[in-house]
Amino acid sequence: LGRILSVSATNHGRMPGGWFVDEKLSGGGAVMDHTVHVVDIIRWLLDVEIVEVSAEYGRLIYDIPVEDCGLLLLSLSDDSFMSLDCSWSRPEAHPYWGDVTLNVVGTEGTLRINAFDAKLKVFSNKRGVFWENYGDSFDRALIKEFVSSAMENREPLTSGEDGLEALRVALAAYESGKIGRPVQLNH
Repeated sequence: LGRILSVSATNHGRMPGGWFVDEKLSGGGAVMDHTVHVVDIIRWLLDVEIVEVSAEYGRLIYDIPVEDCGLLLLSLSDDSFMSLDCSWSRPEAHPYWGDVTLNVVGTEGTLRINAFDAKLKVFSNKRGVFWENYGDSFDRALIKEFVSSAMENREPLTSGEDGLEALRVALAAYESGKIGRPVQLNH
């Protein structure tokens, strides 16, 4: 893809209710629920850290005690940037509970990922257009990796530190929304 310029991401889902809408139990609403997963992916895929977070969020769809929609703008350690649209905007009638999409733009091509479609579509100036198919779901690969790490007595590919970094970004998003300006993250 060449040098990465930007990433546009979504993580939409159905409003889950239950403990998800109790801030004391969940830590927040859609921003907490959906930011951590996409940040995990981006840190791994691009080998970057999130260095600044700007966020807007609110209750736009449901009458619940936590936010149901959020929009984040993230500055990455490689001087690229990323937007993340996270919400509980899928209606009950939607055929699946959510989506995770990434559109990565580089100087030599773009990569489009629809995680629920379990395919990668790459448009490259050097290689043309190509696809990778991971079957019905990435979930099987996630579970297989976790079980393999336990059976092989090794660290899993995603560590507790990775989880902590994703949480730091979500918490910075809440702070940014409260104070109305970007929040810097130190690494």
